[in-house]
Amino acid sequence: MGFVQTWTPARAKAEFDQLLEAAKSEGPQEIRDGRGSFTVKFNAPKSSKSVTEFLSKGLPDD
Repeated sequence: MGFVQTWTPARAKAEFDQLLEAAKSEGPQEIRDGRGSFTVKFNAPKSSKSVTEFLSKGLPDD
């Protein structure tokens, strides 16, 4: 993860695609105004195992 940038609301709105790309490639981004701040964070989907792979492992031993 890289440097967290702080964005103004106007810049975040004008450069929304860049904001999302920065959150994806550089880590959480902060949008700050006079009332507080928002954090934009990218969450990649979790990979799921196939049903066949899951069933082939069997039940855990007790």
